[in-house]
Amino acid sequence: MMEKTHIDRLVTPDYFNRKECEECEGCGCCISICPYEALSMETCADGIRRPRVDMTKCLRCNRCMDACEIYKCYYQEGCSMKYSQNPHIFVFGKTINKPKISISFLSYLLRGEQNILIDTVPDKAAEAYIQDIESVLPVNQIDALILNHSEEDHSGALQAVLAHHPQLPIYCTPATKERL
Repeated sequence: MMEKTHIDRLVTPDYFNRKECEECEGCGCCISICPYEALSMETCADGIRRPRVDMTKCLRCNRCMDACEIYKCYYQEGCSMKYSQNPHIFVFGKTINKPKISISFLSYLLRGEQNILIDTVPDKAAEAYIQDIESVLPVNQIDALILNHSEEDHSGALQAVLAHHPQLPIYCTPATKERL
C-alpha cells in the first residue's frame, strides 16, 4: 500500500507568478477562509510570515485567492463568455486577464431530448452565468448537472444554479460529493 507523501509549498498556483507571492504581507485572511485547513503560516527569508499550502489537503478551490487583496483585481477584470458551437451546444464562462496570461473557466449546456449542464463557473461570476444560461434556456428546464470535480472553477456557481432549480439531479464522483 502506498503512503501519501507530504508535499507543501508557498501559495502560488500554477497560473499566478512569484511576484504576487512576494507582495504578500502575511495578513492570514487566506488561512482563516480555507475550509480544508491546508494553509499554515511560515516565516520566510525576508522575515515576513506568508502562507504555506499542504498539497495533500488542498483541493484548489481558490477560496484563499478570493479572500486575498492581491488577487482580487484579477477577478474583477476579464469578461463573461457565451457562445454556441451549434444549435445544441452552448459554452458559458469567465475569463480572467492577467498581464501575461488569460485564464478561462468554462461550462457547457447540451440541449436536446435532455438538457445537460456540465460544470459551473467560479462563484464570483455566478450572477452573469445564470443570466447567460437563462438567455438560452430557463435554469429550471435543465435535466441534470454533471460536475467533473469540486474545485471552484467547476462548481463555484452550484448554489446559484440550485437556487433556481433545487431539485436538479447532480452527477459527480463520491469524492466530489463529499467536498461540496
